[in-house]
Amino acid sequence: MSGSDVPQRLYTFDVESERVGLEPEQPHKTAKEMKIERVRNRIKRNSLREAAFNSEIEISQRFEKSIDVVVMRKGIKKVWITEYNTAFDLYVKGKWEEAIAGFNKSLELYPKDPLAKKLLKYMEDEHNNTPPEDWKGYKFFQE
Repeated sequence: MSGSDVPQRLYTFDVESERVGLEPEQPHKTAKEMKIERVRNRIKRNSLREAAFNSEIEISQRFEKSIDVVVMRKGIKKVWITEYNTAFDLYVKGKWEEAIAGFNKSLELYPKDPLAKKLLKYMEDEHNNTPPEDWKGYKFFQE
């Protein structure tokens, strides 16, 4: 959250969206048909939300079973995820020399990763690859 000094966890989900094509164009629907579809979709969302709040389902499992997500994650290798997560943990702990090596290795495995590039740039440009003395394990966003 911009301007907040309370650390927030940020979760990401790595996908290559260009792997999924556009859905085929649907025939024109009447206003009534579109309204019925919106209501049905809203009912499904509400049921899903209620089930999640009642701990009847895990939302993460919905991602794992989604055909689109499976296709978009096809190019994401587990070895890269492991390497990136290890580097990120080192970054948080203030072990930046090891984190930099890990992020560079993760970029060899997955050169498209924008977050690894941004973290490397942040460490180099703003801190000369050395964590600040008062490093708390997170970057303060002012934007």
